[in-house]
Amino acid sequence: MSIKTYIRSRPRKGGEESYEITVDHGFFDVLQDGQVVSKRIRTTKTIRGTKAQAEIYAAQLAAMAEGQDPFASPKKQRRMTLQDWNKVFLRDHTPNIEESTRAGYRTNLSYFEASPVGKIALDRLSNRTLQQFFDSLLDESPKGTGAPLSPRTIRHIHSALHLSLAEAIRAGLISQNPAESIRLPKRGSFEAQHYELEELQEILEAANGETLCKRLLIFLYVHTGIRRGEGCGLRFSDVDFQKCQLRVRNNRVRGEDGEVVEKRPKSVHGNRVITVPASLIALIKKEQKRRLSKGLPAVYVLGGKNGEAFAPDTVSRYWRTFLQKHPEIRPLRLHDLRHSQMCLLLEQGVTPAVAAARLGDTTATAMNSYAHSSSAKEAKAGALVEKALCG
Repeated sequence: MSIKTYIRSRPRKGGEESYEITVDHGFFDVLQDGQVVSKRIRTTKTIRGTKAQAEIYAAQLAAMAEGQDPFASPKKQRRMTLQDWNKVFLRDHTPNIEESTRAGYRTNLSYFEASPVGKIALDRLSNRTLQQFFDSLLDESPKGTGAPLSPRTIRHIHSALHLSLAEAIRAGLISQNPAESIRLPKRGSFEAQHYELEELQEILEAANGETLCKRLLIFLYVHTGIRRGEGCGLRFSDVDFQKCQLRVRNNRVRGEDGEVVEKRPKSVHGNRVITVPASLIALIKKEQKRRLSKGLPAVYVLGGKNGEAFAPDTVSRYWRTFLQKHPEIRPLRLHDLRHSQMCLLLEQGVTPAVAAARLGDTTATAMNSYAHSSSAKEAKAGALVEKALCG
């Protein structure tokens, strides 16, 4: 039996590549209306991806139709490059992971598309070639920015590649993972940047001169230390106006297609209730009344002029604009308000376990990230030592 395959381009909206694969099984004698007739049997399959990927998939379909190993054609296998396989991996081998995680994989694997390494045939990729690639990232990004990548970013790129190649082994395309035993740069010690108590008070004072929407945004992140996406996902229905509490149970993030998606908090510890000052509750209530009086949507606490929910990057942009208007305030990241909340809680004598629970972290994670001393804690420790030794 001779199996033939045909590939036909099927362009999709947005310019995405798509191909229709037809497998011709040949003619078979079948019984039809009491008579034996010869009938042609064909099957079709449409896939998204490059033509090279379609050719490889067609060869696999033909091999299976003939009862052979679909990955037994070395000539076809060699045509798949690293960047081709990475696309297949993202499309077919990451169905059960979060949108934001898949978006991170896509970003990290895109460095191979911008490098000659991505054009190397998958079964010819060597450990030595990958080692040279990762060493080069310390000098310059392959994306043409000219800036070297941080050790943390390089490790994320390697992690995504290692996982992709592990799936290639399971698919039978390669026998060994060339990303094994790569020498990676040391992580380096992480010390969270944070604002001191006096600086936080200065931020709140400066925020009083902002519009209600922006003042609420700044007060929310300063007083709670919640994650950026958690603040965007906070709804008016999550606010207990009587008990001055917020229920954190949603997290808005950007998915791999750039659209904002809503999901549960980052970890099992993220779903929590936190108590906040009455001043913050008053701002939330005032914003809710403003929206309702103008007939605007009053679903999410943080919203734009028309009441639509904020995207995470919109919140960061507002924060940067606020810092530009107030050069007297140290220009730290929005996420550093979260670090500041943890340090403030520890300085006020709150136990690490309670502080971590308030921020939706584990105690171990909290202590690893915030174990360094602030100037205020150092001064207090010095005074205690002096009192003990000198009386």
